Parts: sequence; C-alpha cells; structure tokens
Amino acid sequence: MILTPELLNYLRTQFLLYQVPWIAEVDILLSDLCNPVGYEQYEMKQSVRSYLLLEMEQELGNRQIQKVASRLISYIRHLAHTNPYISVQELEAQQWAAMVYLEEHRTQTEEEIAVALQALVNRGKNGRAELARLQRLIEEFRPQLSQYDSLIQFAQSLGSWLKGQIPPNGS
Repeated sequence: MILTPELLNYLRTQFLLYQVPWIAEVDILLSDLCNPVGYEQYEMKQSVRSYLLLEMEQELGNRQIQKVASRLISYIRHLAHTNPYISVQELEAQQWAAMVYLEEHRTQTEEEIAVALQALVNRGKNGRAELARLQRLIEEFRPQLSQYDSLIQFAQSLGSWLKGQIPPNGS
C-alpha cells in the first residue's frame, strides 16, 4: 500500500495526536521501513506493515483497527475527488485494504476483486501486470479473507501461472 505524507499526517492527527510528534511522520517515510515509489509516495514493506498491524491489534484491539479502517475508507473517497496524482488502481487497492478489516465490507471486497480478476482474465495477455497486482493484493489480504477460500485458491493458482508464463527478465 502507498503512504503519502498527507495520509500519514491524517492518521497521526486522527488517532495519535498527543502521543506521537509530527516529526515521526517524516522519520517513518524516510526510514528503511519505506521505499520511495513516486513523488511524495512511499511503499511500506509488506513484512513491516503486517508486523505493525499485528502489534496494533495486540495493543489496541480489533475495534481500533476497525476505526482506522473506517476512517481510511472516508479519506480514500476524499482523495479520489481531490488528488489527481493517485491512480484509480492505487485508490482501489487502498480502499480494499481498509475494507477487509470491516466485517460488513469483506464480502463486497471479495466480490469486487473477483470481478476485477474476471475482467482481466477476459482481456488475456494485455492484463498480466494487473493480474499480478491483484494476485499480490489477495495474498496480502489473506488473513482477513480467510473465509473466502475460492478467491485465495484462485490467487495461488494465478501466482503459479504467472510465474510460469512471465520470463525472468520481465519481457
């Protein structure tokens, strides 16, 4: 998932205002925990993200994660209308990442991912990069989508297929 200075500031001010100084936002983005992927866009390593979410759940409970997820959905909808520099695919991935933490949105998330996958499969070779992106997202959301075995199995099969079909040099 992509982090921006704006998103990190939003999360800090909404949930950690008096607990974490503002400089921590910069420290996180410029640390080895994140990699720059575009102008004011950083990607947190999946292992770090998973660890932090697990720690958050253990320290603050699932209810706090759900509050964050709910606020993120609203924030992402706001970004969709105000920030032309974030792609539709990235906004979609961010929204799905938040939705999988909310029980009332998990089925919708699974259905939206399945529809996106089906559309890409129908496109054939032209959609390989997007198929790989969706497969990676499903694997990332695996703990939250554990009740959707068919989608997880499909993602695993898709990953195997992509590895066998895409040459090592990426061309």
